[in-house]
Amino acid sequence: MAAAKNRFYDIGRIEGLDSSLKAFLKKSGVGWMLRNQDVIELWQQAAGEEIASKTRIRGCRNGTLHVDVFSPALRAEFEQFSGESLLRALQEIAPEIAVHKIKFHLAEKPTSGGVYG
Repeated sequence: MAAAKNRFYDIGRIEGLDSSLKAFLKKSGVGWMLRNQDVIELWQQAAGEEIASKTRIRGCRNGTLHVDVFSPALRAEFEQFSGESLLRALQEIAPEIAVHKIKFHLAEKPTSGGVYG
């Protein structure tokens, strides 16, 4: 019986708070937002309040900014017409950022509001 208790409280199975917090931040996307708040704010400036309220920054990888869009029609408009002008506006505001392409993804609008925009 003592052996069963020891397996339940096996120190090797317990994660530290730091690794648990890192895993949560990675899974939730909050960690990326904290590190890249400047990109989120730049997007809001470049896109304007109306567009920023209909989008959310998903992330930035290899020079591509991934943006969630909450409307199929708006996504199509961005991909066909407005995407390049949004990219130019973003590069004009902050030429030092390494964004060379914007990819738009259709997503459901978050119900909680939050920091995304």
